[in-house]
Amino acid sequence: MRYSGGMKLRPLNFRIQRVACRVHPTFLWVFPLFLATTRSVLAALLSFASVLAILVLHELGHAAVAKFCGLPATGIDIYFFHGICTYQSPEYELEHATVAWGGVLAQAILFAGALLMAFVLGWIGPPINGLLNPAVVVLTLGNAVIIVINLLPMRGLDGAIAWKLVPSIFNGDFAGYLRARRRAHHLYR
Repeated sequence: MRYSGGMKLRPLNFRIQRVACRVHPTFLWVFPLFLATTRSVLAALLSFASVLAILVLHELGHAAVAKFCGLPATGIDIYFFHGICTYQSPEYELEHATVAWGGVLAQAILFAGALLMAFVLGWIGPPINGLLNPAVVVLTLGNAVIIVINLLPMRGLDGAIAWKLVPSIFNGDFAGYLRARRRAHHLYR
């Protein structure tokens, strides 16, 4: 007789705008890390939810820009501190680099919203300020750290592809690409 290893955890599956999203059970390991560092169940839950929001919005940013480029997204997978957005293979490297910036752009928007939230909570004061502080810290400081790490030009990170867009911006290729996308969008409307 063999031991089967106990209960098998299954991914959490849901859909956002026809894109299949899966949160892998390995992401659950983030919660004990926050629990050990914060020593508060509420703070750990808020931090856990904030990291999940950052990762999902980052991948949705990729999916949105991929859709803009005419490359439909087919899935989003969230794992332990990283995610993957799968989409139709791009025809041009310019499209691939553009999609790579989508995640960071979504995070930057979230960062701006979190800064506004921090300002409002600072104005409101305790006890709400103290209660939501873990989420504010993760959505601002944690988010900024994730953005910087993600933009490093290293294999496996968005920066390895994203920075290839910069020369295209300066030589006019990106502007031409945007004009072509706009014309194509008007033709297929």
